[in-house]
Amino acid sequence: MTSSISLLGPINIIGNIYDDDKKNESISAIEVVDDFLIVGADEGNKVKVLKRNGDGYAVVRSIQLRSDKEIDIEGIACEGSAVYVIGSHSYKREKIKLNQSYEQNRKAIATVLSETQRDQLFRFSLNADAEIEKTSLRSIIELNDSNNLLYLFSRIPSKENGVDIEGLAVHNGLLYVGFRGPVLRDNWVPILKCKFAQPIVQADLVFVNLGGRGVRDITRVNDGFLILAGAVGDGLVSYQVYFWDGEDCLIGNRKLGNVGRLDILGELPVYENAKAEGLALLKESDSAYEVLIVFDGVKNGDPKRFRIIKK
Repeated sequence: MTSSISLLGPINIIGNIYDDDKKNESISAIEVVDDFLIVGADEGNKVKVLKRNGDGYAVVRSIQLRSDKEIDIEGIACEGSAVYVIGSHSYKREKIKLNQSYEQNRKAIATVLSETQRDQLFRFSLNADAEIEKTSLRSIIELNDSNNLLYLFSRIPSKENGVDIEGLAVHNGLLYVGFRGPVLRDNWVPILKCKFAQPIVQADLVFVNLGGRGVRDITRVNDGFLILAGAVGDGLVSYQVYFWDGEDCLIGNRKLGNVGRLDILGELPVYENAKAEGLALLKESDSAYEVLIVFDGVKNGDPKRFRIIKK
């Protein structure tokens, strides 16, 4: 396909975002607020706040969301001074290892783990050391209701088309939660809309069609959202960016004007050993978006600026 996405250049990160290499190569979420970058890694339990410093960005604050295990941070969104951070809410299958016996690997591959620390959604203020609020989408995901298909996938490992939250955006206090999995028949992908509450008791599912890909991130733009789409599991497929107007795209016998708009804008260039994980808006004009994308598997997420032509 002819892509309308072009590389503008890298973003300079001064020093390391995290204290160890594993976290620095596991950057999974990013958001931009004025001169600040808010960054999360799927290996940790902290988000980092970076501030513009000359021609780059440097860490100025570390925010610990919980005191023990990793959260699997996968999405960050901001509106005003409110910051939202979400975990994947996923199950996982144990990995097999070359240095283990056959019997150990047979046991591992049959083991599915629930890690409840992933089942969290946080809210805090960027401008103050206020209390960090915490809630979860687990009860919504596992609601056994005819209108909620997520519960059927809720305990399937994430890399096997189970529930795996990877994107988060917010508009007028309404959260848009994007799922890497499940991807349903005919390539429909759920996006959950809800408001932050303790507990969350009401949510709505809408659907987009990303051509077999799942949501890797989602970010707010003037008249809708940009969606970064990629593989559900570990397959080698290209990363694409879509514009979505925020409305349900599921087709059916209804007025055409009620069907959501979804436009593919192009494919990202391929970078060796780097998986596109986080998307944030830097600027928007009448003709184009300037975005920041971070990548898993490379130092500091190797943030890059791209220009995306509007349709």
